[in-house]
Amino acid sequence: MMGPNCQGMISVGQGFSLGFGAPYGLRYRKGLISMSSQSGAWGNTVLMLANDSGLGFQHYQSTGNEAQTTSLDLVQAWADDPQTGMVVSYVEGFKDAHRIVDVGRHILRAGKPWLLWKVGTSEAGARAAASHTANLGGDAALYQAAFAQAGAIEVTDVQDLADRALALLSPRQPTGPRVAVVTLSGGAGVLLADHCAPAGLVLPPLSETTLEALRQVLPPYAGLHNPIDVTGNIIAQEDKLITSLRLIVNDPAVDMMAVCLAAVSGPVGIRLAQWVAEVAQATDKPVLVSWTADTATTQAGYDALLEAGVPRYDTPVRCATGMGAMWQFVAACSREAERAREPMLNCSRPLRRQQLATAHKDLTEYEAKQLLADYGLPVTAEALAHSADEAVQQAAAIGFPVALKVVSPDIAHKTEAGGCAHRP
Repeated sequence: MMGPNCQGMISVGQGFSLGFGAPYGLRYRKGLISMSSQSGAWGNTVLMLANDSGLGFQHYQSTGNEAQTTSLDLVQAWADDPQTGMVVSYVEGFKDAHRIVDVGRHILRAGKPWLLWKVGTSEAGARAAASHTANLGGDAALYQAAFAQAGAIEVTDVQDLADRALALLSPRQPTGPRVAVVTLSGGAGVLLADHCAPAGLVLPPLSETTLEALRQVLPPYAGLHNPIDVTGNIIAQEDKLITSLRLIVNDPAVDMMAVCLAAVSGPVGIRLAQWVAEVAQATDKPVLVSWTADTATTQAGYDALLEAGVPRYDTPVRCATGMGAMWQFVAACSREAERAREPMLNCSRPLRRQQLATAHKDLTEYEAKQLLADYGLPVTAEALAHSADEAVQQAAAIGFPVALKVVSPDIAHKTEAGGCAHRP
């Protein structure tokens, strides 16, 4: 049961809609994305804009106030849906937030990215969410920590969603965060490099073998430090571009490659794009392109990249965003696989569970340490002493270097010449 206060659903894969409003009469690209939205009208808008950005959908569901079925229920179900390759959630708040990490890990094990757009993070936004779908926004820092543990990829706008989804739907994913940037425009290369670090990416130097081979191909004024500036003159020597791209993408220090084609248009632009597509299809490493050309004269180039599974972006910044999403997802999957290999601990402690369930006050430090120790977590050692002599003995047993002489408490105070009183 969905809702109340929801607008409907669209099954793009099955070709039917159940809902009211103009968006439910439109046709959408069929694809691998299944999306839920607590907001009806805005969710429809996101669906339409993402469709216009070239993304294809399988399912769309408006969830409203979620009296029964929640956004997390849908994430878990779509993780097991063979027709869904990616899940998108637009969320104002969670009634079952304790499930975020488990659901996120479930979808990671299924090998599917989860893009999560959480709103209501400001005080004003939280108030609006509470009145809109009866959802409390919650502390943004706590949500972000849970999303990070769950491997969810946060998005903040429709374009941000589209940029990340485009990269994550690519048939090739990186094995590491190392990026080679190849550019016809020095400025575009600098811009892309600036946005790699915030996305968790690094630009390594190429191997000396690759650099020596590039020196034989490129003019002496080309910049061979990553970013690699092949200069605009490459337009007149297109064969040198494809040779350079092959050398760079095959360098062992490179996990993925970004190519900035600037604004090259017309027949030359088409040929350069076709070269890039050919290189991309010959490697397992992702190749992404930043290219803003005259669409009327270069559509065939855009089509060549699309057919080769090469994500194309209008700006270097958006290209860096896409690469960052790729690495974020791969790293999250790797962490989950490593966690799954760890031996399971037996954490069943009925008496401790009962103690926690019936507690009416905070545990003391001593009680808390006992509880943690019972669950197999290391805690600092401690002991309760009833005399000074016992304290020294217990300190020595714990491991403190004891070099104290204990003086009996019944000795009177002694005042030295300097007037300093020492308690025994």
